[in-house]
Amino acid sequence: MDALVREAREEAGVEIEPVSVLGVFGGPDGFRRTYLNGDEIECLEILFKCRVVGTTVNPEDSEVSECGFQMPHQIQHWAYPIPVASLCDAADDNRTLATIDGRALLL
Repeated sequence: MDALVREAREEAGVEIEPVSVLGVFGGPDGFRRTYLNGDEIECLEILFKCRVVGTTVNPEDSEVSECGFQMPHQIQHWAYPIPVASLCDAADDNRTLATIDGRALLL
C-alpha cells in the first residue's frame, strides 16, 4: 500500500487513503507487451478504490502532462482490456472484480 500512496502523490499530486481492491486483471490476452529492445512482459493490474485526503494536483514527476478526476465509466481508453462496466458494477456492490483467462469474476 505504501507504493500506491507514494505513486499517487508523485504522479498526480494527490494524497490518498486506500479503501479496498476494486479489481485484479491479467493474463495473456491484452496484458502482454514487447518493448522495442525485445524484452517481453506480462502485466498484472490491480485497481484500488481510494479516498482522496488531500491534493495539490501538482505532480512531482515530469512524466505527467495532465491529470484530473474521472469515474470509471467516464474512462474511454484503458491501457489494458479492463471491463469498465463490470468494474463499476463491482464497485457499486463493494465487491472485487478479477479476470482469469479473459473471464470476469466477481469475488
